[in-house]
Amino acid sequence: MKVHFVGIGGIGLSSLARHFLSHKVEVSGSDMHQSVITDALQKDGAKIHIGHKVENLDPKTELVVFSDAIPAQNPELKKAKELKIKTKSYFEQLGQVSKNFATTIIAGTHGKSTTTAMLAQILVENDKDPAVFLGTLSNVLDGKNYRAGEKIALIEACEYRENFLHLYPQNILLLNAEPEHLDFFKTDDRYFDAFWKLAPKGQEGAFVIANLDDLNIGSIVARLAADAKHQIVTYGTQEGVDFRSNYRQEKKLLIYNLADELISEITLQVPGWHNRQNALAAFAAATTFGVDKESIKKSLENFSGTWRRLENKGEKDGITIFDDYAHHPTEIKASLAALKESFPDKKIFSVFQPHQFSRTHLFLDELAKSFNDAHEVIVTEIYQSRDKKEDLEKVSATNLVEAIKREKSTARLIDSFAATLEYLKKELKKGDILVTMGAGNIYEVAERFK
Repeated sequence: MKVHFVGIGGIGLSSLARHFLSHKVEVSGSDMHQSVITDALQKDGAKIHIGHKVENLDPKTELVVFSDAIPAQNPELKKAKELKIKTKSYFEQLGQVSKNFATTIIAGTHGKSTTTAMLAQILVENDKDPAVFLGTLSNVLDGKNYRAGEKIALIEACEYRENFLHLYPQNILLLNAEPEHLDFFKTDDRYFDAFWKLAPKGQEGAFVIANLDDLNIGSIVARLAADAKHQIVTYGTQEGVDFRSNYRQEKKLLIYNLADELISEITLQVPGWHNRQNALAAFAAATTFGVDKESIKKSLENFSGTWRRLENKGEKDGITIFDDYAHHPTEIKASLAALKESFPDKKIFSVFQPHQFSRTHLFLDELAKSFNDAHEVIVTEIYQSRDKKEDLEKVSATNLVEAIKREKSTARLIDSFAATLEYLKKELKKGDILVTMGAGNIYEVAERFK
């Protein structure tokens, strides 16, 4: 069998490509840019093309899988349709793969990658042999975003375009729900509706693991509890919403409450309240696999983080460098709070690359209030992704800098990475903290600073 991946360097699509490679399928793929991911795939046996061209597609290919970021007019996609080769989006094909496993999906606005990686570490270290499809790179997966497994699978499930509805889960872990991807959903209610559509998709009698600290998830699981179709495991550090009036004893609905003290004894290597929440989620989910409490605690203490999730990149001249994927206001606040918690007396310099004009416009006020734990904020030009022409006309990086200045005194726009590096090398002193933040290519600044 021959499978071709359009956008193979993407963090999601590349995990699926690795799955096919692990099953001895002939894999080819194209991407606009060479990267550590495309290099690793090529080393593992994939035929990689840089640039999208008709000739990249072998006419004998039986399946073409494409990233959501690939436009319909892509020459390889158009050629595949001319040749009547079957085409599927990443999540359509991942949904088909999920049918072959007892699949647990990890869904939420924030924390999906870290929680999936934490749960993977617990299950791997306790001989559960999971297949893992991860939206980042992890040491527990040998520095990759995929692990082959036989019977069970963990899948990080993205809500954009309701993509997670393509999956066939046995169990569902619901972390949180906060409006995001409003370029697609348009309204908060439509965003929350996507999670409600997902929640009942778990198999009858299987587990729905839900965070009661998140009121939106709490309200979803309250409605779900009335059906008594699933076993519901709740976790959290506070009451959340009370859905026990809907509890049907005769249906033997299984409800756990995991209190904060269950992880209070654990010393995590990754900082911040948000990571303690992620650990609690992984803890709750691991109990449904029959892993004992002490083994879970040991695995969580071994967890050292993942790629681009407040990743410690090392030191240069006494300056500690971090790189973080945070691009939503809540994520930015959580990451900066974690750094402040770890380095209370040090100056934190945040270099932020806004991701999408549409997101920057919609969340302008919230973004402006997200940097209070930073000593100084350097804003780069906005990273364009899925934006329409009218989006580009609604907001600029200058607008964001002005908004941040209204909330805190020190923020500046530096339009190029070269100029940003020059400024940082001049201004940062021994003992300072540098964190690059954003979902685009801002990590290049952290790498080049070293």
